[in-house]
Amino acid sequence: MSEDLVKKPALLESCGICSVRLIGILLNLEFTVPTYFVPLRIANSLPPRTEMREHLFWLRNDVFNARDKIISSFESGSQLDVIHIDFSKAFDSIDFGNLLKRLHGISFHVNLIDWLLSYVIEHSVYFNDAVSHAFTSISGVPQGSNLGSLLFYSLTIFLVFGKWISECFLFPGDLKFSSICSDLDSVLLQRYLDSLCKWCTDNRLHLTIEKCSVLSYTRKTQPLNHVYKINNLVSSHSNTVTDLGIIFDTKLDFPQLIHTMVWKTYRRLGILKRRTREFPSELSLKALYCARVRSKLEYCSIIWDPNYRNKIEIERL
Repeated sequence: MSEDLVKKPALLESCGICSVRLIGILLNLEFTVPTYFVPLRIANSLPPRTEMREHLFWLRNDVFNARDKIISSFESGSQLDVIHIDFSKAFDSIDFGNLLKRLHGISFHVNLIDWLLSYVIEHSVYFNDAVSHAFTSISGVPQGSNLGSLLFYSLTIFLVFGKWISECFLFPGDLKFSSICSDLDSVLLQRYLDSLCKWCTDNRLHLTIEKCSVLSYTRKTQPLNHVYKINNLVSSHSNTVTDLGIIFDTKLDFPQLIHTMVWKTYRRLGILKRRTREFPSELSLKALYCARVRSKLEYCSIIWDPNYRNKIEIERL
């Protein structure tokens, strides 16, 4: 069946569908084209002033670079305002016409563009000797695939290195940009927001304004609270924000992240103990512990880097 599957359970229930089990095989593009080819082709089209272009597509660098910038603002005694932007149904709402125009704009070869379009436009399902009719949609990119993220990047990548944004970080579906806080910088940051809204309108992408927030990183007792607007709506200030699984706070101490992580890890450890009482092999127990418990504790630990008190709490696990 070559149709978009409904994601929201409430809509499924309204259609009389009680449960859905999805079974599918995605094409592993690692064995059909080099995984570095498309990212480098996009990165090489960026302006020369960009730094670390080849690392743009990696999750860890996005968070790590943001953390370094926050620490630099602490060391200089200034305040850093970071605005977190959330695209509404980013992968589902990409217009193929704009996508094709963008690919031509960064000098993709015609044959490569045709191959990419055949991947996202015409879908057929093969089962034994039967072949379904080709399904064609006018928007959206395949989710859960390598090319899905790359196609989204090809449309939004110039947000990062455009002329009107000086410092921002992009990960599929999420964008954040920042500026050292002063009266002049807050005006410039508002201009960036206005330009972003115009760009989204021109490219038929929408923002989830209720999920957009402002976080002011500072060690000052009385931080400056500037008002930022997105589509003439005031963006809310927050004390914490979850960015790619990491809970950031205004002082970069990560207390809520560590508390939540330890609580969830204790739950995993308890389930693991109850389920493996009959396991005779220590190697099996160690493998399960490393996969289910330790992996949770080590996720992006270089980012949140616990202090001595938190280390004791974590090492108990």
